[in-house]
Amino acid sequence: MGTEPLEPAAAATAETARQHLVTRVPTARPGDDAQAVLAKLRTERFEVSDPVYVIDGDGGLAGVVALADLLRADPQAAVSGLATAPPLGVPLGTDQEEIASHAILHGLAAVPVVGRGNRLLGVVPPVALLEVLRNEHIEDLHRIAGILREEQVADKAIEEPPTRRARHRLPWLLGGLA
Repeated sequence: MGTEPLEPAAAATAETARQHLVTRVPTARPGDDAQAVLAKLRTERFEVSDPVYVIDGDGGLAGVVALADLLRADPQAAVSGLATAPPLGVPLGTDQEEIASHAILHGLAAVPVVGRGNRLLGVVPPVALLEVLRNEHIEDLHRIAGILREEQVADKAIEEPPTRRARHRLPWLLGGLA
């Protein structure tokens, strides 16, 4: 069971898994017992605590164990007997919209990010997934409202005076009128 961050991430790249990656996630080896994993969860700080990711000797994602399953298990039960198949991980360069869709499609609260050989690099946590969905929703609303400026201007556009909002929407309004 590792205590160190999984693998340092390079500088964040906008709008990909790398930007949202957290590496302090609970991991366990298949031979670890439930009691040891729970003790680790009590004593260490993790950025995401559920589920526990089971990794093999090469750091490959081998399964997951839900926190509820750990709490119900016999303290001496091996993690390998509690683990379910690992969720499909996404590569580090995956677009954030695709990650959010992946989470919804597969019912994941956190999306594992994997490297070569299915090596667990970390996860995109639930808070980041919600942030991505919110930002994409706002971006879509701006597009529908006809706000054509860059993102920073668009974020302020909804709160601007009506005359300025009309100026931002003018191209769309004239196109609709035509």
